Amino acid sequence: MENDVDAEIAKIKLGMKIDEDARNALKEVYEEARILPAWFVPRMMTDNWFFGLLMVSGITIGVERIEKLRRDAAGNIWLDVILLDRLMSHMAVPYKSTKTFFVAPTSRTTASINASHVMAVFELADT
Repeated sequence: MENDVDAEIAKIKLGMKIDEDARNALKEVYEEARILPAWFVPRMMTDNWFFGLLMVSGITIGVERIEKLRRDAAGNIWLDVILLDRLMSHMAVPYKSTKTFFVAPTSRTTASINASHVMAVFELADT
C-alpha cells in the first residue's frame, strides 16, 4: 500500500491525470507526511488497520487510522486518530509487551495524541 501511495504521489508531481478526489486525498497525505516525515503517516492515513502506538509511559494505544495531523500554537504535532474499539482489538494479534493496551472505552473512537509522546509505531496484525 505504501508503494502505491508513493507511485500516486509521483504521478501528482509529474502532473499525470488521476481522479480528482484521489488527487486531493493524496495531496493531503503528502502534505501531512511533510509535517511528520515517518513511514507510518502515509500508511496510517490511507488504510484502516491494527496499529500500536507505544507511548513514553509504556502504554500502547490501539489505533485504526490517522485522520489528520495538526500543529498547536506552540508547534507541537498532534495526531487526530480513530482508536481501535474493544471488538476490533480482539481481532488484532494479542499484544502484551507493555504495561497497558488502551483502546476506545466507548463507541466514540476519535482521539488526539501528542506526537512527542509516541516512542514507536508498529502493526499489531499480519496482513
